[in-house]
Formats: sequence, structure tokens, C-alpha cells
Amino acid sequence: MMKLWGMLLVFIAFNYADDSLLSLDRYHTHEEMISFLKNFTKMHSNLTRLYSIGESFEGRELLVLRISGGDDLLLRPNLKLVGNIHGNEAVGREVLLHFIEYLVTEYNKGNKRVRRLLDYAHVHILPSMNPDGFACALRDNVVDDHDSEPGIHPPGHCMARDGRANSLGKDLNRNFPDYFRKVRPELQNETLAVMRWLDDFPFVLSAALHGGSLVANYPFDNSKYDSSLSKEPNLTEDDDVFKHLALVYARKHPTMHKGKACPNNYAKDTFPKGIVNGAEWYPLTGSMQDYNYVVHGCMEITLEISCCKFPEPEELQSSWDQNREPLLAFLEESRRGVRGFVMDENGIPLPNATIRILGRETFPFYSTPKGEFWRILLAGTYLFQVEAQGFDNRRITVIVNEPKQAEWEWPRVVNVTLYRTGSTRTTQVITSSETSTESMRNIRGSASSWESESLQHANKSSAVTLMFSKLLLVLVVLFSL
Repeated sequence: MMKLWGMLLVFIAFNYADDSLLSLDRYHTHEEMISFLKNFTKMHSNLTRLYSIGESFEGRELLVLRISGGDDLLLRPNLKLVGNIHGNEAVGREVLLHFIEYLVTEYNKGNKRVRRLLDYAHVHILPSMNPDGFACALRDNVVDDHDSEPGIHPPGHCMARDGRANSLGKDLNRNFPDYFRKVRPELQNETLAVMRWLDDFPFVLSAALHGGSLVANYPFDNSKYDSSLSKEPNLTEDDDVFKHLALVYARKHPTMHKGKACPNNYAKDTFPKGIVNGAEWYPLTGSMQDYNYVVHGCMEITLEISCCKFPEPEELQSSWDQNREPLLAFLEESRRGVRGFVMDENGIPLPNATIRILGRETFPFYSTPKGEFWRILLAGTYLFQVEAQGFDNRRITVIVNEPKQAEWEWPRVVNVTLYRTGSTRTTQVITSSETSTESMRNIRGSASSWESESLQHANKSSAVTLMFSKLLLVLVVLFSL
């Protein structure tokens, strides 16, 4: 009987133990990060896929981990999170590594929010865009004697000395082609890798994690005027969406929404509600978030998630605790707006169709090679204009409803049919909770069927392996009693 009780207690202990492969008491080197990503992918191969988008100047691989559950159906949006674009802003890098582990672990535990997110969307995470800069910062970030007072970090340590730029001294968040300034920068390896990445995936929602302040920053970053001294807001036509996205993150963060200045900030910047327009804060040319929006129609914001760029390792746990829920809530905003197909009168998908929303048409977006499109929009009525070569332009009215929190409703499909020049056209009015083409329901599946399939196909292989290991340990303890 004692042996049975011992076996039961050990089994319970191992079954509920923290299976984390990462510690939160130190920074991880590039080699440790790569090892973690590869091992984690092997353990959870049915939920994750690891791929490279290129290399840094010094040859360090830029690895992205994609996480998604359920079946690989059409109309699943691609979301992304990017860390460490400035090598000496290291908190976001560690937070994203732990967020990878959190999403997969919670999915396997049956967390409904995480399941609904990962069964709907593909989440791509690039923990470190500037691994060369981080290696420099990790090597040179020596704490001065006067940095020892708890909770207070003089600029010498808190702002981190080296590693902001890449190995060639280029600030990667000033290195993207800019809509407002036509001077083309010398594009760096890391920048080119991200640009190719954006060409390969039709990203819908994105956030870049920075450090040195506490604020959610939204486009545009650059000023309309050719002056770095101007601090006037420069707002996009999707300003309502960007402000909403920034507020979602700030309000979920325990302190960001208060908008108070960081103690180490020379300028003593304060931010009402914890958000700010980039150009109003300080204009900059060549930012990644502006490029995402202008060229690819991706809604990206910049998240400053820690007052210190490179804080003491013991502060990492607090940073993780503060940013876990805001990150999840931010990604859940992908359920807003519309998604759908552009097709011809025979139901054949039309790739690269141009889609404009009247009133915000300066920067159009495009259908994928499979005819898919997505757009995050707040509740309201919108007039879409869709164009494709060889077809008449089509205008449709789309009514977007506010997602119902209790039902965790995802955007329904809005299918747009284009007719070849001379064909008969009809007026189309669609709400975001309706589908215009019955046959497409079979392609996309219903939300309830996705959830049912995900429950049946959840990480079986990794779960079996983990259970076998735990039972083996139980047997060892049993025979030792």
C-alpha cells in the first residue's frame, strides 16, 4: 500500500510539474536560444514549425517559430511578433521565448483562449532580429558600482551601452524604405531578411517589442515634414484601428496604461493612456512598423515594454508576468474586421486583386495567390472597391459587427465576385457575420468544428512521450521503495 501511495504522489508531482525548458533568472545566448527553438520544435512538432528567414551580418541565423493548431484550412490569418530589433533592448527577446513556451503549454492544457487563437491563426515569432547586436550587448553590458541600488538604474546601465545597432553600426529600425523620405538606405542583411519574410507571408497583425520606456507606439513614425524637430502627430487613415490596438495592449499591462514617465528617462516623457503616435513622440525615418503598413497593409505597432533596455536578470520574471496577458489579448484582436476570397464568376480564386476601402484607400491591400484577404476593422459600415486586371471594378458595402465577447466570435467570410468586362454585375451588401457564398463554408469550416478538431488532434505525440517519461520515473521510484 505504501508503494502504491508513493507511486501516486510521484505521478501527481511529475504530472503537474513545470515543464519549462527556459529559466527566467538570466539572459540566454544566441546559441542557447537556437538550441531551445530546435529542441522545442522536435518536442511539439504537430504544433510548431521552425524556419529561417536569413542570417545576420556575422552569420547568426534568424529563426522564426510558427505556432498553430487544428487543420491547415484556408483563411487562417498570419500574425507575428518580433523582438530585439535593437540588440541592447533585451527584455522582449526573453519575453517572446517564454511566450512561445506559454502558448504551446497552454494549448496542450486545454486553455480555451489559447486554443481558439491557435486553431484560427498562425502565430509567427522572431525572438531576435538583431542577434549580433545582442551578442555585443550581452558581452559589454557590465553593471557599474553605482547601479546596485534596487529599483533604480542610472542611464549608464539602464540604457545599455552597446549593441543597439547591428555589426555594421546600422540602426535596423531606421533601415527600411520610407514612404515620406525617398532616400533609399543601404539595406542590411537583417532588414532584407524581414522584407523577404513579409513578401512570403500575408501578415495581418504584428508587434515589435522594444525597451527603454513603457508605451504602445503606433504609425506613422515619420513626420510629413522634412524635419526631425517636428513633433506633430502624423496619423494613418486607419488611425482608429491603430489606437484601438495600442490601447488593448496598454490597458492589459499593469502600469503602461498609467502613462507615467520612466524614472531613468531624461525627457520625462508621459503618455496619456499609455499610447502615442510615433511622429508625435519623435519622428524617425525608415521604421519597420511604417513599412509593414504602407507596403503590405499589415497592422504593426511598436511596444516599449520595459523602462530599462537591459535590466538585471532578476527583473525578467516581473517583465514576463506584466506582458504575458497583453501579448495574448493583442493577438486576439485578429478576430476583428473581415476576411474572405476574391473570385471570378466561376468561383475561381483571383490572386493579387487590389482591395481599397473608401476613406482609407491610400494604401491598398491585395489578395493572396489563393484569393484570400484579411483586414482588421472596428465596427461600422465600409465601402470596399476591388480591382483585378481583365475584370470590372466592384464595389460592395460591408457591415462589420463588434465581436461578441461571450461567443468568441471570429470574422466571418466576405466573398467578392468579380466579373469579366461586359458581364452582368449585381449589388452586394454583406455583414461581417454573414457569408455570401455557401460553398465557401465547406472550405473554411465553422468555428465550432475547428474547436472540435483541435481537441481531437492536440499534441498527441508530445503528450504520449511526456507521459511515458513520467511513468518511467514513477516505476523507478516504485522499485526503489
